[in-house]
Amino acid sequence: MANLQYSQDSWLGEVPAHWATVPAKALFSNRVERNHSDDVHLTPSQKYGVIPQAEYMEITGSRVVLNLSGADNMRHVEPGDYISHLRSFQGGLEYSAFKGKVSSAYTVLSPKRAIDPRYYKYLFKSNRYVQGLSTTTEQLRDGQSIRYEQFALLPLPFPPFKEQKEIAEFLERELGNIDALITKQLALIDTLKTRIKSTIANAVLKGLSPSAEMIHTSVGWVGEIPQHWDLVRTRYLVDISTGSGDTADAADDGPFPFYVRSEMPLTSSTWEFDGDAVLTAGDGAGVGKVFHLVSGRFMAHQRVYVMNRFRRVQPKYFYYFFSALFASVALDGSAKSTVDSLRRPTIANMYCTVPPFAEQLEIISYLDRKVMESGKLVAKTEQVVSMLRERRAAIISAAVTGKIDVQGKI
Repeated sequence: MANLQYSQDSWLGEVPAHWATVPAKALFSNRVERNHSDDVHLTPSQKYGVIPQAEYMEITGSRVVLNLSGADNMRHVEPGDYISHLRSFQGGLEYSAFKGKVSSAYTVLSPKRAIDPRYYKYLFKSNRYVQGLSTTTEQLRDGQSIRYEQFALLPLPFPPFKEQKEIAEFLERELGNIDALITKQLALIDTLKTRIKSTIANAVLKGLSPSAEMIHTSVGWVGEIPQHWDLVRTRYLVDISTGSGDTADAADDGPFPFYVRSEMPLTSSTWEFDGDAVLTAGDGAGVGKVFHLVSGRFMAHQRVYVMNRFRRVQPKYFYYFFSALFASVALDGSAKSTVDSLRRPTIANMYCTVPPFAEQLEIISYLDRKVMESGKLVAKTEQVVSMLRERRAAIISAAVTGKIDVQGKI
């Protein structure tokens, strides 16, 4: 382990004694070059780094607002540059491997000396650097970029080039192993969620008794159901309505906004609901895919569908049925961004199986137990993912500040 000494800047803590600590301006300049005619539009993001905007929209399904009015007044980016974007004070600076252009609202940093770009890519995303950066931006609010003058307030470590390379290669290897483990754990979570969804679907379509006599229905996706069950369209089982109020007054609660009485006073009786209800978003990311079962008194946003006043079905049975099957059936299997709004007839015309009341209660009890068991496994796996991510962050911060001797570990 190299001899450590405290740097002159507190954000770094101890660094190897033979490392230089230099002003940020000595290593990076503020690129203010206007975009070139052939530049592609780039999107900086915490999750994907800097990638072409078209690729970002394809990956995420997001519709990015194109900067058409200022298309000739954007900043040029060269491969190897770093970009300060609107979330940099939360997640650091982003490295660009692409030539292109970004909004003039962003700050583009260009290396002035020979560096290993991978080392500074990790440094600028490390927790220690992000924490240091936040101390220079106490008055900065979300929606603003870190300016060059703010970036320049933090001195930067400048290890010998050979060590920059060794640290980068060490991190690539170690983080590759950790990322592979995280990927496996996330795949396990997906598998667990898929299995419980399949368990729910099988229970509400086929029941719990393997000896039940089955009858074939005329609805293709339903197939066979127990002979003593009914198959009824939703409009005959529940009332379907929407709330009221505009988005400016909404309180975010999960994937879509909806009101409960404690969040704001009643200003219109059309917002008020009472009793058990199943809610789903009428538009946005959760459209037709995310359902909430609520009870008591609440208010719903105007783009939230409220299904209540249940007839012949228990609210929780109805919730289980819709949460497992609606997206794959009523939306034709498209849990896609192209399905960005939901119409009332789509809900109203959805078929729902209706077992006898006592059997519904049995199915609810069975599924409650299965959901709880699956939830515990998911929670444990998520805890493993969290620990791996914490270890990942700790290794980056330790390595880029020289607290790990990487020599001989490559």
